[in-house]
Amino acid sequence: MVIRIKEVEKQRASFIPRGIIARMLSDPLLSDLVITIIGYYPGAEHHHCERPAGIDHHILIYCVGGQGWCEHAGKRYAVKKGEFLVVPRGEEHSYGADPSWEIYWVHFVGTRSDMFMNMFRGSFFRGIPMPLHREETIRLFKDVLNAVEMGHTMENLSFANLGFRHLLGSFIYRNRLPMAGGLESPEEKAISFMKENIGGVLALEQIASHAGFSPSYFISFFRKKTGYSPIDFFINLKMQAACQYLVLSNLKVKEIAHKLGYENPYYFSRIFSNSTGMSPKEYRRKRKA
Repeated sequence: MVIRIKEVEKQRASFIPRGIIARMLSDPLLSDLVITIIGYYPGAEHHHCERPAGIDHHILIYCVGGQGWCEHAGKRYAVKKGEFLVVPRGEEHSYGADPSWEIYWVHFVGTRSDMFMNMFRGSFFRGIPMPLHREETIRLFKDVLNAVEMGHTMENLSFANLGFRHLLGSFIYRNRLPMAGGLESPEEKAISFMKENIGGVLALEQIASHAGFSPSYFISFFRKKTGYSPIDFFINLKMQAACQYLVLSNLKVKEIAHKLGYENPYYFSRIFSNSTGMSPKEYRRKRKA
């Protein structure tokens, strides 16, 4: 294994001892996902790392300045500012600055770390664009790194590792997070439109038009993004609102049905029962108990 990096002021790296890693891996709360090393290189010139046999940790590197590269199986991939790369454990690889980069990075293991890595769907070794919410992602990285650097107590490391789940999730679900600057993706526009009209009746054509798509294309697009058809998603939003009314208000079931656009309270109750597994009255009784 070859690692070279020019020392830079404000460079940070926190290595967690093996004994403490083993302790976290035996902790039921933390064992799924455990940080082993985390750091920040603010302008790493001539940084180069070569691991012909790989390592027993997964790696996440987020490039926030400059650019670099990653090489695997004879292929080299560029990693630019605003992109990240993930390297699975046990895989030969090398990476480095080109000629310098600013990166946040973390190594991790865990009983379910392979499952988390699989959620990247094979997008390994290459630069993956991170959408516009860059400052929020950097803040999450800093919070986790600061917690680790406060000392390797179980309290600090528990806070760091629980926060790391949020951080890793922001990379895995990078295209589903709210965008910066008030911008919305097409599916977010559609969902906002549904929520604004939660008490009405919307046709597929209306929702698709608001998102800027034809109905036929929008159905497949929305299902790919959310796992639901647009109309089923709208119904689920209505049922979420119904649950809140049942628990947080004294409105009658027929009044709730009317507020959510259902003229027939019996039809509303049937939809609610199919969604939650219990009638509105039963749901209210159990949740208010």
